[in-house]
Amino acid sequence: MLQQLDALDQWRSLPIKQQPSWPDADAVAAVSDEIASLPPLVFAGEVDLLRERLARAASGNAFLLQGGDCAE
Repeated sequence: MLQQLDALDQWRSLPIKQQPSWPDADAVAAVSDEIASLPPLVFAGEVDLLRERLARAASGNAFLLQGGDCAE
């Protein structure tokens, strides 16, 4: 079941089910901070457009062709 998240960092409070034990918590925090400072890989408008297109496919008004490794 999907869960709606109200804040971008709310995922941090979700239950951790598959997480490695990192030996250096400071290094993890430093890398997380560095990644957070970088520009986004995907912009909000692109996500909105994808949602609209997926909704069209889900309603039968378009089709989705997915390819690549593990596309099943």
